[in-house]
Amino acid sequence: MRNMIRNLILAPAFVAAAALATTSAMAATLKVPFSFVANGKQCPAGYYSVEKGINGNVVTLASKDGSRNFTWVLRPGEPDPSDNAVRLHFESQGETHVLQQVQYGSQVSTSMANKSRHNEYPQATVTAGEGR
Repeated sequence: MRNMIRNLILAPAFVAAAALATTSAMAATLKVPFSFVANGKQCPAGYYSVEKGINGNVVTLASKDGSRNFTWVLRPGEPDPSDNAVRLHFESQGETHVLQQVQYGSQVSTSMANKSRHNEYPQATVTAGEGR
């Protein structure tokens, strides 16, 4: 009887720990073929990881060498609810690319733009799994 009670208590804790480990390991690697600006900081072209936070409410963009690290709050977005892609949305301003939004599945980061949704500049998108 004692073992049964212990197993009833430990089983949910084990399942929760396994789910937490799976959630925290959800990251995508993207190759950004151009330098860009994120939150006012210059970022070189290269590989970046995009990881959704454990609670599912934040997303982190980090350079593979660890020199750049950014975190934003996620909110429901316009993408299809079944979309599971990870994308970085950029705006080209002359020779400069400016990161506008991070998409993680059907969620998007809070806007990084200072202007209206209808931008007059060309757009660029980098999607995980493309250009490797």
